[in-house]
Amino acid sequence: PYRVLHCARCREHYDVPGGDLASHGHRCPLDQFQVLSVTNTATGKTHQICPKCFKDPPAEATGGKAVDGLRCFACLADCPLASGSKVLRPCPSCQRGELLFKAPKAMNGTLLECSNSGEGCDMKLYLPGGTTLQRLSAQPCAGCSHSLLSFTFNRASLEPRLRMHPYDACCF
Repeated sequence: PYRVLHCARCREHYDVPGGDLASHGHRCPLDQFQVLSVTNTATGKTHQICPKCFKDPPAEATGGKAVDGLRCFACLADCPLASGSKVLRPCPSCQRGELLFKAPKAMNGTLLECSNSGEGCDMKLYLPGGTTLQRLSAQPCAGCSHSLLSFTFNRASLEPRLRMHPYDACCF
């Protein structure tokens, strides 16, 4: 069940999901709207939404796919609240799928995985929990000319002997 949030400034109405609503203290980088925390009163679970993206998700937030009711955890934007899969490039293993950077909540980690992983491609690289990724377009790989990727690891998720600073690498 949806409720309606009215913005007096822009005179727009925005559908928002049911549950307890609270201001999150973050603004969406795509439209500068105030992000809301939504708590499901039955389960106690909380997630975030941008009212404007929830109502009318921009293409850069969804990878061009039609989405009804976009929540921050499924968003592809460069935002600390977004944890959707980020498309990096065509899969170097099968050449048919796309290589995705994923941070599934079901596992304590992140991974690079082909979008065809359930359909015959075995490209999968597990990374420690809390790993963040940024494409470095200014530094191409000397071997394949694809952009290097810069990984930043959460120091608490690594063993003391493996504590690393940001790491630039080619994963293709």
